[in-house]
Amino acid sequence: MADAACDGVLFHALFGWPANLLHGLSLPVASLGAHHYFSRAQRFMASQRCARVLFRAPFAAGRLLALRNELIAQIEAARWKLPAKTPFGKARSPPC
Repeated sequence: MADAACDGVLFHALFGWPANLLHGLSLPVASLGAHHYFSRAQRFMASQRCARVLFRAPFAAGRLLALRNELIAQIEAARWKLPAKTPFGKARSPPC
């Protein structure tokens, strides 16, 4: 903290009060600019992530469809391995 005060005194001694005043007034504007820059950088990174996901979506959709069809085939195969009577006493309906 003492170094910051020393820097302010040194800046004032070297450049005078007008430059010191302008420097002090420029700090909030610079921090707003930095905040805007970093918020836009975060939005850009989020859009890049979305673009990567959307670019891979057709390939993922094809893989998911293949896995779905495989799962349905396994369920149908296991369905006919069950006994003819269900626990409730009703007969199963034949496949369509």
